[in-house]
Amino acid sequence: HGSTTIAGVNGQYVESDSISLNAANINKESINNGLTITGSANYWFWYGAQQSVTQTIKTVDDNGNTITQIRVVSGTSGSGTTYDQLIIGSNSQQDYNVSLRYDFSIPSQPNYHYAADLNSPSLTVDYTYVPPMDAATQTALLDLNKEIKDELKDVSSIEIKEEVKVISSTDTMTTETVKTDTVSTDTTKDQTSTTSLSETKDDQGATSVVSTSNQSETQEEKTENKEPESNTATTSENQEKESNTQGTQEKSEVASLNTTMDKIDANVKDIGKNLEMKNQALHSALIDNSLILSYQIPFYKERKIYENQIDIRDNRILYANTSLVSYTQNDPVYQKEKILYNIKIQKQKLLNEIQVLKNG
Repeated sequence: HGSTTIAGVNGQYVESDSISLNAANINKESINNGLTITGSANYWFWYGAQQSVTQTIKTVDDNGNTITQIRVVSGTSGSGTTYDQLIIGSNSQQDYNVSLRYDFSIPSQPNYHYAADLNSPSLTVDYTYVPPMDAATQTALLDLNKEIKDELKDVSSIEIKEEVKVISSTDTMTTETVKTDTVSTDTTKDQTSTTSLSETKDDQGATSVVSTSNQSETQEEKTENKEPESNTATTSENQEKESNTQGTQEKSEVASLNTTMDKIDANVKDIGKNLEMKNQALHSALIDNSLILSYQIPFYKERKIYENQIDIRDNRILYANTSLVSYTQNDPVYQKEKILYNIKIQKQKLLNEIQVLKNG
């Protein structure tokens, strides 16, 4: 229909070129602040048969990720406007490519132009201009980001040592060594603190757990010659030491994370950048789940609400000799609509033939 109206055909589509927002003079800072993309067009269902127009707003970021917003308008006659919005919130992308597409469907008329007429398609991007950052601020942020990453690496690389100690056994006992992780907080050469566990089995197959603490070379020799006083007391002592060790590690991680957050608040005044860098720091600190797993508390407590339920499904076939197709074919309302539809088709063909004869 000329240069202003699109003549729809079943199964066909029309699509705009993909437009870069950077090429349209929208800078990264403005994109990162969020934007709204609006698509619209005028349509006219002129033929009278069931049909639809599908509008698709499509965006592709500079990493190749695609976001679409789809709006379907259907009917048999009449006109209107396809209007929809795709909203992109705060982000860290450099650029987006946007495009607009319309698909036509009229199943009863698969050939030629029987689908909707379409005109005045529009694609609009609304955003708030944010001036670009000066070079000095960008350099300062890059340096701060590098410093934060280095500190996070230090947090995740807490030194864990494995110390194994074998306790002397008598002729009637065998010794099996069990490893335990301890955190060394004193690096002096004169005195170290380590913990080790040993399982001892006697001739009757009984097993006991022994915990030893090494404070110096002289104390080590004395400890090796002593036998465990009680299995219960030893196990309790070992659990307490492991709990203290774990608590020391958690406090170290939390203190380092708080220091990092304070540095971000002191150096980054922009709210968006501040929150973004804090999220990155928190994500890096929790990536090994050490803070979460240390609590050992279930998020939800298991509770069975429905128990011993019987099967209440009804598997009987209510209409064994009737299908939807056979029922529809014998329905008076359907038969009347079918006759009216055939009359409308014949009328349209006659009108087309008259139009051709008029044009000679």
